[in-house]
Amino acid sequence: GSADASKRDQYHSHFALAYCVKLPEGGVVVADGVLEQCGQAESEQHVLKAQQTYPMWQFVAIESDGKGIEFVQLMNRHPNMVVAPTPTKGKGKAWRLQHLLQGNLKIGRVKISDADTKFLNALRQLLNRYPEVNAHDPGWDAADSVITALVNMTDAVQMPSDNELDWNPYAPPKRKANPWSALAHAEV
Repeated sequence: GSADASKRDQYHSHFALAYCVKLPEGGVVVADGVLEQCGQAESEQHVLKAQQTYPMWQFVAIESDGKGIEFVQLMNRHPNMVVAPTPTKGKGKAWRLQHLLQGNLKIGRVKISDADTKFLNALRQLLNRYPEVNAHDPGWDAADSVITALVNMTDAVQMPSDNELDWNPYAPPKRKANPWSALAHAEV
């Protein structure tokens, strides 16, 4: 977001916060969200309001690349706020959409509410038009906020498993065994 009103136009990103609700039988519903061009203080208020609105609120996942790390620090000032910093590991929005959201939508593990809201309409419009979507479409920010939540909800959704890295690019790298360690422990 941007506090500078002159930068609130179609060429600048939006603050996006997805309200993702876990279902008892598994899966997630994107119930709604916030999609606004606003500054950090307003963004902070949107997160605090969401936590107060949903009694079973568990955490806020925040993309922690670039300016996102500042917002993580800002939200960590609140003692009752559980923050899940979520780096993108250099994966672009289109990659994240294809690998971390589309599959879950296809198999029904992620559902999108049919409510008529700014956030949900932008999200559905992006998904319906993809890949013919302008790079500045606000739906990208809505989708990215859903994805940021989902990578922290792997108990409720499935991630593709063609390749260890593909299913969760945010997972810490697996340590490879040092080929020399066996020699170090061998009895001579």
